Amino acid sequence: MKHTNWLMGLALIAGLHHIAFGIPPNTTPPPELALVVAHLDLSASGTFVNGQRTAPPTNGVAFSLGLTATAPTLAGIQGWSAGAANQNKPVKFQYLVAFTQPRLIGSIFLGTPFQVAVPKDDARPPYDPNNTNQWRVLTVLKPQPATRLISLPVDFQTPAILFTETRTQGRSLLANVRLYQPRLANLAPLGIANADSEYTAHPHQAPPYTYRARSLIEASGAWQNAGPNNEKRITHAPLDVAPSWFFLSWLEPQPLVGLYLEDNITKFELSSYAGPAGVNPAVAPEKDWARIRQLTVIPAAGGRQIFFPSTLTRGLRLKIMDSAANPVATISALHAYTDLGTAPAPESTTLGDHAPFTIPYTLPEHRRQRPV
Repeated sequence: MKHTNWLMGLALIAGLHHIAFGIPPNTTPPPELALVVAHLDLSASGTFVNGQRTAPPTNGVAFSLGLTATAPTLAGIQGWSAGAANQNKPVKFQYLVAFTQPRLIGSIFLGTPFQVAVPKDDARPPYDPNNTNQWRVLTVLKPQPATRLISLPVDFQTPAILFTETRTQGRSLLANVRLYQPRLANLAPLGIANADSEYTAHPHQAPPYTYRARSLIEASGAWQNAGPNNEKRITHAPLDVAPSWFFLSWLEPQPLVGLYLEDNITKFELSSYAGPAGVNPAVAPEKDWARIRQLTVIPAAGGRQIFFPSTLTRGLRLKIMDSAANPVATISALHAYTDLGTAPAPESTTLGDHAPFTIPYTLPEHRRQRPV
């Protein structure tokens, strides 16, 4: 499946599957959104800069939540923008989204790392972003990249959501937010990442740096399969001749429903591990992999979401057969989605620092010999 330019051109209508997004037959629809435009209370919504309120722009709230393809424009930038910071002191930008009545929300996809808060149970409208006693900050599973997913409690309802960021430079922009009905969770931070190769760069005036697979689950950097050596040559064969492989695995089977990728990959195959327990999926033979063919790809934030039928597996494998910089393949951000249902949300614990399996052993006792 190719991640081509025409697909990125659909970015303005990403998330509109409940209105007019054309999903090919025999594919898995993306998760349902938790609201439609009619659920928004625009009179109670607003933009706040250092506590000073202005009314939201026409269609700004709906566009930021993926409910409409019509985007307001400010300074040549499409989306809901509170303005720009061009001074050395911090400026607080806040976006208040109010609903006509409390809405049931299962999870929140964030294209930018805003702090997200909801009114406390005893808070009453009108809601004031300056009154911290009214707000409860939502917990984010860590580590996650700048694009992140927030899993909410079972039967979570809220009358409003407050998005906050503080910056000293650049334009603030709230976009690529999706409020989902299902309680999705990102299991990538709890996984183990492997790849067939990892590129080590050798800068002239800096120490070597390796683009490790594990950097993705640690949200500390990108993975890259190959790159120029000291002679400025890339020795990796073309990906259509010698594909690259990226693996994400877990100690126990996980019911997975999708991925989020920021990457330069243009042709790939996605497979799930179907082999026996006690084997690291990264070294499993080809017979232990089952290709996932029902894929729905939707542009989201700086990358794309890939949804597929719920699959219980200990591992996923990307077979990379082409990229925008062939033979160099890069993944800079990664999510792995599960639908929690009524299960508790995962805690912020990274398993990637540990070996996927342990082997018990005993060292023989070392006896000191006496000098003769």
